[in-house]
Amino acid sequence: MLLSTSVQWRSTLPTIRWLAILNLVFGLAGLGSSVWAQSPQEAEDAVKTAIQEGQLDRAMKLVRQERKNAPNDVQWYFLEGVVQAQMGQRDKAIDTFTKITELLGSSVWAQSPQEAEDAVKTAIQEGQLDRAMKLVRQERKNAPNDVQWYFLEGVVQAQMGQRDKAIDTFTKITELHPEQSEAYNNLGVLYASKGQLEKSKSFLEKALQTHPSYAAAHRNLSDIHSRLAQQNYAKALPIGPTAKASPPQLTLLGRIGKEREAKAMDTQQASSGKTPPTEVKAQVAAPTKSERTPTDRALAAASPPLPKASASTQNGTAASDKATAEPVKPDTSGVERAVMAWAQAWSDKDMNRYYAAYANDFVPTGRLNRTQWEADRRLKIVSKKSISVGIKQLKIAFNGDTASAKFQQIYASDNFKGNIRKTLDMVRQGNTWLIVRESVN
Repeated sequence: MLLSTSVQWRSTLPTIRWLAILNLVFGLAGLGSSVWAQSPQEAEDAVKTAIQEGQLDRAMKLVRQERKNAPNDVQWYFLEGVVQAQMGQRDKAIDTFTKITELLGSSVWAQSPQEAEDAVKTAIQEGQLDRAMKLVRQERKNAPNDVQWYFLEGVVQAQMGQRDKAIDTFTKITELHPEQSEAYNNLGVLYASKGQLEKSKSFLEKALQTHPSYAAAHRNLSDIHSRLAQQNYAKALPIGPTAKASPPQLTLLGRIGKEREAKAMDTQQASSGKTPPTEVKAQVAAPTKSERTPTDRALAAASPPLPKASASTQNGTAASDKATAEPVKPDTSGVERAVMAWAQAWSDKDMNRYYAAYANDFVPTGRLNRTQWEADRRLKIVSKKSISVGIKQLKIAFNGDTASAKFQQIYASDNFKGNIRKTLDMVRQGNTWLIVRESVN
């Protein structure tokens, strides 16, 4: 009897094993995305992999599962909008991102004043002026006594072509804070853009009265003096009809105090005897003979040529010449090539080459992590019909295996054109220079 019971039990073991396996499978299926990712970071990686492999339905399923698991985590709400954009559901994606901004205000994009300011600069750079204004006004509500946000509101108004509103804003700032030379400078720039050069000159002089060493105001005032001199010359010597002169191209300051801080830093370095990092201006060639001005030629003619050294003198001083030779200037070609390749990849909308220009430890502005930043950049770049990114006035400063590339970025797309000053902090990895931080000046 015991033998037959044992035989029957053994015969049912395979069935029991299969039932246990099926129970396990169906139980795991009920766990959703937790099979694939045990932590939020692993879940995010799973979503990213699904997007890269074109499995957008699976990516959406994973995202919505994580939203159920963590309904108060805005990260998954944001990723849902990213996947919707990848699926071509642009209206749904816009609704999602709009709801995020309505629920959380600007805190989605920036948690600190500096991050909020970076978000405004990025919005201006990308031609999203309505969003920039919304961010500025949100920060004004958060910090109503901070003149910086009042100032930035005037900057955005100027960028939107609302010159009269911008003039009103900067005028109120000078009334409340008469020491703010930046507001006087911007009033000078705005009046110059309207052709009111005498009024522009008056405000630029006030800017220098409040801060005599402000370089931007000096440059702007010099341009206004030059333009006024041209006008006076034209009035004194009428030579027939001439083309209407375009408004002078002056510098509108984007924030309060930045240039003053840089000036103070230079002064501190000079007083302490410390030398700043080597700075090299790229792509600057000496003037050719034909390019010399009359003053250059006059100086050259007035200066007698130096006598040539004899052969014995040359041989005798060869060693000392080597000893006292100037230090070798850093080679800027690697950084310059990397910057130009980055700009070309952006212009070509080649996302693989564009992402490859950034180091693995690149720090995006705001609260975006690398995955969010890549999705955000893809959406903004690929959606454009055409993009052109030009680089001018490139200056490169070295500090060991790191470099700082500062330049004027000339951006144009099918719906926006703009020029900004930008800085790329870069690090050398092998023979390649990669971007670790990108900031708008």
